[in-house]
Amino acid sequence: MGMTNVTSVQKDAERFYAMSGRIELLAAGASRLSDGLVVEGDVLGYVSGRIIVLKDVRSDRVVGCINVHKSPVRAIALAGSVLASSDVSGTILVHRVGFGGPELKHREWLGSDAGSAVISVLDDVVLSAGLDSVMRIWRLKDSEMVEEAAIGLGDGFLPECISLTQFNNSLLAAVGGSDRKLRLYLIHELSSVTFLGVLSGHKDWIRSLRFSDLTPEGNILLATASNDRTAQIWRLRTGLKADMAVSDVLDKNTTTFKIPQGHNDEVLVATKEAILAYHMDQVTAVRWTPKFQLATCSMDSSVALWSIDENHEWRPQVRLGLLGGANSHALGFFSVAVADEEEIFASSFSGGLFRWQRELDNQKWVSVLAPGGHSEEVWDARWDPSGRFAVSCSADKTTRIWAEHEGRWGEIARPQVHGHSVFGVSFVGKDGHDLVSVSEEKMARLFEAPKWFYQHMGIAGAESRPDAASMPALGLSNKPSEQHQEGLSSKEEQTDMQAVDSMTMPPFEEELMQGRLWPEMAKLYAHGNDLSCVASSPDGLVLATAANSKLRQQAAIVIWDVLSRSKRQEIEGHDLTVTAMMFSKDCNFLASVSRDRSFRVYENRQATNQGFALVYSKKNAHSRIINCIEWVHGTKMFATGSRDKTVKLHAGTIGNHWKEDEVLLSSLTLPGPVTALSWCPSALAVGLEDGQLHLFGVSDDGVATALCAVNPDLYPGARVRALHWRPVDDDEEGGAGRQLLIASEDHSVRIYSDLCT
Repeated sequence: MGMTNVTSVQKDAERFYAMSGRIELLAAGASRLSDGLVVEGDVLGYVSGRIIVLKDVRSDRVVGCINVHKSPVRAIALAGSVLASSDVSGTILVHRVGFGGPELKHREWLGSDAGSAVISVLDDVVLSAGLDSVMRIWRLKDSEMVEEAAIGLGDGFLPECISLTQFNNSLLAAVGGSDRKLRLYLIHELSSVTFLGVLSGHKDWIRSLRFSDLTPEGNILLATASNDRTAQIWRLRTGLKADMAVSDVLDKNTTTFKIPQGHNDEVLVATKEAILAYHMDQVTAVRWTPKFQLATCSMDSSVALWSIDENHEWRPQVRLGLLGGANSHALGFFSVAVADEEEIFASSFSGGLFRWQRELDNQKWVSVLAPGGHSEEVWDARWDPSGRFAVSCSADKTTRIWAEHEGRWGEIARPQVHGHSVFGVSFVGKDGHDLVSVSEEKMARLFEAPKWFYQHMGIAGAESRPDAASMPALGLSNKPSEQHQEGLSSKEEQTDMQAVDSMTMPPFEEELMQGRLWPEMAKLYAHGNDLSCVASSPDGLVLATAANSKLRQQAAIVIWDVLSRSKRQEIEGHDLTVTAMMFSKDCNFLASVSRDRSFRVYENRQATNQGFALVYSKKNAHSRIINCIEWVHGTKMFATGSRDKTVKLHAGTIGNHWKEDEVLLSSLTLPGPVTALSWCPSALAVGLEDGQLHLFGVSDDGVATALCAVNPDLYPGARVRALHWRPVDDDEEGGAGRQLLIASEDHSVRIYSDLCT
């Protein structure tokens, strides 16, 4: 059928992940997809928004991140070295991946389909079905992806799942979806496709289906999962119609299909072998193991592994997952995958990945660490003042703490599980280890690091800290739980204290969901609208908050005294929402930028009881909204980044005095809107709306020069929301060689090092 609607985007050369730069952390939660999790050999792949994360199962090291989709990924399929992916816009990418040491060689082809396509892959054949109710067959040829056939599936039918397998000398395809029927197609040649018929039995949408490998008897097993809370298994075999037993002909669970171009009335016999009515909610995914065991997962937060017994009955051999209590916050599993019969992975509603491993006796399954992260856009991320750990916040309504443990970065705490998207975070307090967050509400929330966190991080002063925190059943505020308290007031507190006593480090996802909260110590009220951003002074004693606003009086910045938790000052000046604020490293200045395209700089005159006083402002500093601001070379200058695709460097102080006249030192033009900035002693990092990263050196007189080209494969797949270099001592050399913390709308939190090596 030629090249209709197909565009080749094969790269001129193979791309290599980690060509320059080292990935210390790439954390992203799994999307809610039945076909969003795959395991092949030692490679684990899962979808997170627009990106596909690839990890080594054994080392848990990130070996690649596919960041080229422009819309959320709908499904992935991995067979050998071929990884196919589709997104909700209908774009289909096929990636040829080869793993060797630390590198992932990567090539890609592009095909087009209707929106929200589901896919299956076998060797060099890709099968897809989209919202136009058409199944398409593609073949990879050299640098092209060629459409060989297009078959209508029926008007009004919405495909939810598709699978492809080798069957005798042909290919067999199955499609399931909204009409509860299972469609079977025989593909003699890629351009010759025959509709065999349908298999019925489910009472609701079919969510997932998979063919097994060829059994020792020469049969193929087909498993389906449905919203009707069941999974079903069909056994498929070929035979001659004349040789069929009478029992097969009369059996209502057996369906025969005439095989076109077959010899002597050859037929395909499909027998419903089992209805697996075990789960208590929708069954969302099925996966076969090489030994013909079947893994199922469900919205009842359970995973079951099935096998056939000596009586030829399918029975669950093991049940894994989360059973009630705090663990019920997983809200169900969406996808499941099995690695080498010894490990099972599952992704949850909340984006968490779960992993179970069978011990050597082959009887007991135990939880082991699995990758994970935020399940929606990450809005902000910050280092603590010492640089030992970092915090991030997200539209998934959580804040998370990331730290290094035994050479591996991971999530060690989830201070806040909220009811609103969390937009901003910052560390505060005398030691800089308490936390403030702002979200879709009119107050900032202040959290105190608990005793267990201090003890784990080796921070002095743990004795004065609350032991842990618990979340009331109908509340949004974490309350302290004291271990020495006589008679804990609720079952929740008792459960939380038991969790503290049995903590593992790093913790599993089931512990993080409710067992690693931080107690909320105060709510800071001052704004009439939802808050937009937050900043804290480097000494942790002063806090600034701002809110969404369309009027000048609503755009005020509020200054807080952290220790007394009291409002110190309200500063008016901007006309619209303040988008970012930044304290200088010496705590003497606060700079802010706004949607009104202006910046303002305030000097801290608290010593003379004048509070923060305006020393400089400029309207129309950029032609579009200003998204970010950063101090450079102490307070000698500061940088602003805007949607107008420029970064501008402005003069700051001379000695201890602010320049009276505005001086624009230099201006950089970038390929896209600028969304994030971060400075360290030798490098200015710039993040763009499309995920690009750029590094510049800045001289003492404000002249900026490009340091190096960051490997595009390290770019996030969507807008960069925050950049922060890891703090180091003033006299320590660094810049492009030290670690950069990144928050992105592609759901990821990243830490990179050695970006210019």
